[in-house]
Amino acid sequence: MLCSVLVRRCVPVENYHRLSCGRAQNLAEVQLFTSIPPRISRRNAAGGEIGESYQAECIASWIDAGFAPASINTHSECVHTGSRVRQITVERDASEVTGRPLPYFGDLLSAIAEQTNGPFALVNADVAIPSCAGLAERVTSLRPGQMIFSRRLDIAEPGASGRPYLGGYDFFATYGEDAAVLTRTRLVFGAPWWDHFLPLAMHLYGCKVTQLEPQVTHLRHDERWDTATYRKLGERFVSDMAPMVPDGEYAQHLRRILASRTNGRRAAARHLTRPRWGRPLDPERRRQLVLDRVANLNLAAIDRLAPPPASSGLRMPLRRRVRAKLPRLGAPGDIFSATNSTPTKS
Repeated sequence: MLCSVLVRRCVPVENYHRLSCGRAQNLAEVQLFTSIPPRISRRNAAGGEIGESYQAECIASWIDAGFAPASINTHSECVHTGSRVRQITVERDASEVTGRPLPYFGDLLSAIAEQTNGPFALVNADVAIPSCAGLAERVTSLRPGQMIFSRRLDIAEPGASGRPYLGGYDFFATYGEDAAVLTRTRLVFGAPWWDHFLPLAMHLYGCKVTQLEPQVTHLRHDERWDTATYRKLGERFVSDMAPMVPDGEYAQHLRRILASRTNGRRAAARHLTRPRWGRPLDPERRRQLVLDRVANLNLAAIDRLAPPPASSGLRMPLRRRVRAKLPRLGAPGDIFSATNSTPTKS
């Protein structure tokens, strides 16, 4: 895949990360990749629209933290990134899946592999990175076969303290040559499920995955993905992941969860088909609950394979475990007792 690279400039923006942490010093710029949308909508505490300025703050925070950002977008997206952000263009877009011209995750990873074989960071476009977090240093210290990742801190307004978001992950770093093995995935960057797939798949391909304390920040917003897109991409996650985990606790739980989609396994499906308030669940609602359980299984497995630091105080809430109907997972080595045939990284 041939990627075109454009360099644009814009006026730097003052932001709270710069004021509170200062610019990272004595660092060679570390490559950071994302996909900046043409427009985002965000509101401040008073309800005012701050989407454009908030995106500029995020970009400025990446640069202050020691990163050299690049935005990977599709040809059908008209994006003016600015602020020393390189723009990389890929051919295909996922509008038929998501209704938006987002890049396929596999295409994004292919574009990154064309740019570097070495360490890089990958973030969602709407997170800010405090320079005092030292994440650029952590990325440069990586070796081939290693990956670090973290959740985000959701904030109500810029500068406020935040709470960890428990449903997924927003910061990743690994080597381009390691991530290149995942370019066949049909998931979509910027949509649900890719952030669960990446740490699980990297582990299965032999990488050592390490979860960091949440430090990147994210301004809360009301935009949500519709259930149709969530379900469609959830099915793609299952089809991508299932062949990679033929055995082990994760595979057993996944098969048990998926069995509740069919009528042939009534015992497994009983809790999903049981009438509620006198009405049985319709097939689409049942499908939604199955995928919710898969998502909670992913979170439990990832946190078991790469536990968050004790200092972060992160722990899957009991309500998530109950909704997922998950027994306690065993030792990390038992979760995936059989992995992909690709040789383990050293």
